Amino acid sequence: MGKIKKSTYKESLKDMNKVQEWLKSIGIKTDNTRFEKAKNNFTVILNHFENNDMANINKEMNNEEIIETFSTCIDYISIYRNLSKFDKNHLPKRKIKDSLGGPFLKKDEVGNKGDNHARNISFELEMASLLLGSKIKVEGFDDIKFKFNSYKFYIECKRPLSNNSIRDNMDKAYNQLKSKLIDEKDRGIIAISLDNVIGKEENIVDNILIAENKIALLKREADLVDSYIRKYRNIWHNFSYLKIVGIFFRFNFMSSLKEENILTERHGIHVKGLYRTSEDECQLKELVNRIDMYS
Repeated sequence: MGKIKKSTYKESLKDMNKVQEWLKSIGIKTDNTRFEKAKNNFTVILNHFENNDMANINKEMNNEEIIETFSTCIDYISIYRNLSKFDKNHLPKRKIKDSLGGPFLKKDEVGNKGDNHARNISFELEMASLLLGSKIKVEGFDDIKFKFNSYKFYIECKRPLSNNSIRDNMDKAYNQLKSKLIDEKDRGIIAISLDNVIGKEENIVDNILIAENKIALLKREADLVDSYIRKYRNIWHNFSYLKIVGIFFRFNFMSSLKEENILTERHGIHVKGLYRTSEDECQLKELVNRIDMYS
């Protein structure tokens, strides 16, 4: 799930300028934030690209910082595109502001010091933005909840910082949802960000995922995600609470297509169904189709 979206360096920088103007318009300053660093880095990258000097970009920043720059830019462009259409008086401004903090590099997140709080919020905003972009009205941002057909869905978002913590994150999300799903028509979805964990065995996290063409890229991504999910499927194998109907595995790859010499925005969701009834299966599939239609 997730289409290939082409993007040029210049277009992305224009979008970042739009994001900054939007943040300013709702009273959020970006000085000394992850966003500002990403935007400044992107300006440097664009200058190297326009001067045919990409071979020397590592004199300015290493590969890990380059990848984090692209990742941060894409996250905020995605959030901006959908949340900017939302009524300013009802925007989660505190959450948006808090999401700008934290260390620039994911590897510097420890977790027990709260330094992963900003990106955790960013992931929640990204999931809410995905729903809004799919013409689904989000009723709350503290706990992501929305109505779909005759059901009320709750999404519990988690960002494991390592493969060692994915079980704890899954179990915590599962138990949190169980406490919220009270009414007969309540349904829950666990959303897991794979940004910190997928591909670490192959060092994909620190490198752009490169493929010859679109078909090869989609296959490579699918293989990575499927392999990861198969490896850890025993974690949710015994999840039996009927109202929790699925898991959204959110992936984010910075990818390059050699054939077209372009950078691609690769956000997507892999869905694992946990439903036990045909009605819940239909509801989840319809929801996923709606999201896929607009993403």
